[in-house]
Amino acid sequence: TPSWRFSMPDTCPVCGSELTREGAYFVCPAGLSCRAQLIGHILHYASRDALNIEGLGDKTVRQLVNKEMVNSIADLYALSADDLLQLEGFAEKSARQLYRAIQSTKNPRLDRFVYALGIRHVGGRVARVLAQKYRSLERLGGAERDDLLTIREIGPEIAESVAHFFRDTENRKVLKNLSQHGVHVQDMPSPKRLPLRDTTLLGLGWKLRMF
Repeated sequence: TPSWRFSMPDTCPVCGSELTREGAYFVCPAGLSCRAQLIGHILHYASRDALNIEGLGDKTVRQLVNKEMVNSIADLYALSADDLLQLEGFAEKSARQLYRAIQSTKNPRLDRFVYALGIRHVGGRVARVLAQKYRSLERLGGAERDDLLTIREIGPEIAESVAHFFRDTENRKVLKNLSQHGVHVQDMPSPKRLPLRDTTLLGLGWKLRMF
């Protein structure tokens, strides 16, 4: 038998916060003030299924966070091409390309933006469901837990997570900073009415029901 024995640490190895237990998991409660969580959050925000910021990969994000050039996703939009030139591996052309890639995401559609926020338990499908229900970030941000629970696809865990995210003071501050940096989330377009819905075909007596 091996002589070593695994022991779960009591504190986060990155920020030193005391770990808390949630079911089978041990979680660092520091949130985005934990450097490791901030790096993961930005990488998710920039990922292909979220806002798809080409060129904002792991090495670049780590440099931005470790140099304290970025302390939240909102800070990405305050970066200039000259700021990016300070990073290892960047020349003038690559710095301009990344700057333009970041700036090009200032008008995201609601469902992609909600997914990009990295709200716990909210994947791409749930983000679309929420966006289709509330249509705008303002209405979604004001939704209470009980209101969220009226949506068929939303259970208690997701409802609490979403409501808590938009109640959280720090998250609200980040959303405000995003707006101040020119990020304007586009409302979800209304579903187009299908032209044959509820139409009776003359002579056949058939009524089409299209969902």
